Amino acid sequence: MTATRAEVAVEALIADIETLVRCEPPSSDHEAAARSADVVAAPGHRLLDTEPDRVVIEGCTHLRWRFGEAPRVLLLGHHDTV
Repeated sequence: MTATRAEVAVEALIADIETLVRCEPPSSDHEAAARSADVVAAPGHRLLDTEPDRVVIEGCTHLRWRFGEAPRVLLLGHHDTV
């Protein structure tokens, strides 16, 4: 039996979630947070077909994807463990 496109997409999504969950960077460890940013950037790059900007503020790595000129939607989250 061949998997449907939807089944393949769900399996890929679950694999991405598992990778993200297994990466556990404490907020105080800037190197671990930078590695976590790489983990978050990988599926983002694959799904969005563009690399994020990496913005480092006081040693903390943040990711920013921009599309077009005018800002319209802001999605905000964090990838460190607190």
